[in-house]
Amino acid sequence: MEKIAIENTTKMPMYVAGQMIPAGEIRHFNEDQVPAEYRPAKEEEPKAEMQVADPLTDILKGNVKDVVAALNGMLFADIDRLGELEQQGQARKGILSAIAEIQLSQAANADLLAKVDELSDEALADALVEAGTDVNIDPDYVAALEVEFAKRKAG
Repeated sequence: MEKIAIENTTKMPMYVAGQMIPAGEIRHFNEDQVPAEYRPAKEEEPKAEMQVADPLTDILKGNVKDVVAALNGMLFADIDRLGELEQQGQARKGILSAIAEIQLSQAANADLLAKVDELSDEALADALVEAGTDVNIDPDYVAALEVEFAKRKAG
């Protein structure tokens, strides 16, 4: 059993576990005889951090065809993250080239996204109608249109 040293740093005698410790002296006790306030603090075991499952890593578990199919309709931020994960992992050419192709189209659409807030109310309404009928439209562009519409409606 581990011994615990208790020092009396006061000017008066003190009592621990039924024994007197004169002022300025030290007594050693078995750990189970000492009250909790005199025991050394136990080091807490670090809590195991919960692993939050990243849905993008689940997508990358599929074959190239499945991963490329999953890219359709994904937000650009998710596609960028998926590309980073793929490069750290298997770095399959088919997936990386599909991601690069989408990123190039994203760069081409960047001008369009920047101009959403400059659209007139009529042009914004037309763009929203077109977004509802075009199956190949960029989801980030649609989201930008919807945000701009909500801002104008609220203000």
